[in-house]
Amino acid sequence: GDDKQALLYGQIADKVRELKALGVTFEACAIATGLFGVDNSAVLPEIKVVGNTFISLIGYQAQGYGTVPIM
Repeated sequence: GDDKQALLYGQIADKVRELKALGVTFEACAIATGLFGVDNSAVLPEIKVVGNTFISLIGYQAQGYGTVPIM
């Protein structure tokens, strides 16, 4: 129900804050939020909404960062 969903959301938000405090950066894709009908203002403040995470990834790779595929 709604209580279970709110609890899960709170747990996720707590973990995002914890990871952010450790120096982890988070990005969300505005194209994806648009496709899924998510209002960008509803995204946690610790998560930066960028225009296109594919373009963002290309920029990080150009700086020498790598990717770790998770399946």
